[in-house]
Amino acid sequence: MWKWIALVAAITTVHGVANAEPNRGAAEKRPAIGFVIVAWDEATKSNPRAWERSLEQLSAAGVRDVTLVTYRFIDRKTIKISSASAFGLDSPPSNSVLRATLRKAKRLGMRVSLNPLLEIDNEDDLGGVWRGELSYSAAELKTFFANYGEYILSMARLVAAEDGYRLYVGSELKSLSANRNALPHWKNLIRQTRLVASPQVKLSYAANYDNANRIPFWSDLDEIGIDAYYPLATRAEARGTGQPSVDVIKQGWRAPLEKVRKLSRQHDKPVVFTEWGVVPFDLTTVDPWDWEPTKSKDRQEQFNAFQATLEAIRSEGDWLTAITCWHWAMPGNDGSNYRVHANSKIMDLVSKHTGER
Repeated sequence: MWKWIALVAAITTVHGVANAEPNRGAAEKRPAIGFVIVAWDEATKSNPRAWERSLEQLSAAGVRDVTLVTYRFIDRKTIKISSASAFGLDSPPSNSVLRATLRKAKRLGMRVSLNPLLEIDNEDDLGGVWRGELSYSAAELKTFFANYGEYILSMARLVAAEDGYRLYVGSELKSLSANRNALPHWKNLIRQTRLVASPQVKLSYAANYDNANRIPFWSDLDEIGIDAYYPLATRAEARGTGQPSVDVIKQGWRAPLEKVRKLSRQHDKPVVFTEWGVVPFDLTTVDPWDWEPTKSKDRQEQFNAFQATLEAIRSEGDWLTAITCWHWAMPGNDGSNYRVHANSKIMDLVSKHTGER
């Protein structure tokens, strides 16, 4: 799926989390509503102020959980992983920015998670070649996981040092996660990560929506993570300004929610929708992962999708702990169609739902 790849922060409210105490009221078990904060330009990679300002805005709105995500580049041929792109792509935020943001969130009373992404270095752009395509032979897997493990374990140390809440050991590595030859490597990586991170740090993985059922190491993790860009309407239902209706989109969520509910029960693990979003263009509910499904603007379809989604998931808090919306508007992500502004109808809607919790 298309990405604007960079530092990400998924913001969720404190209510409805997986470790909620027993005997809480039904309303408090609703999934937490979150946001992704993303920026990718060079001006923000070493300056934490833009990240801190976003945390302040979200804290003022009552949100309490933050997930930061950084990234590294991989050379497909040499399997080397680095923070520098051979093609001049924007480098990731510095560790000092991550630490400053983690500490700011902690001062604001927010819980902090980290999701390290892996990007294939290429001459087009960040995400120009999807990380889900990464695939290696059984012999090459040893080299890959040696390099990837260094990256993940360095992030685990950072999370542990700053009292982080959650760490993702991977995101959308579709081919590598489903590769049976890679399973021993995944299990070893998760085992090593637990030794480095404190026992309080939850471990998860962010699977693409279309292969969440094929992840063989869910049992080794604390949570199931899914980037939930499920198609929610047909082209006929979504074509035209203001279409589809809220009711049609809510109906579109029935099959995906039932499928993921079964996955949660199968593994006895809570689920986090690590990403979900739509853009203000016609047909966005058909392919939510597409940053520009058509050239026709349709803000009402985007709003309908948010309203329907928040209503569809509100009673699923016994197994779905959170949904994190892609993404919050901040300096450095101006080119993205997914931006949700503080002063917007969508944010008013989200604030209403978080205020009911």
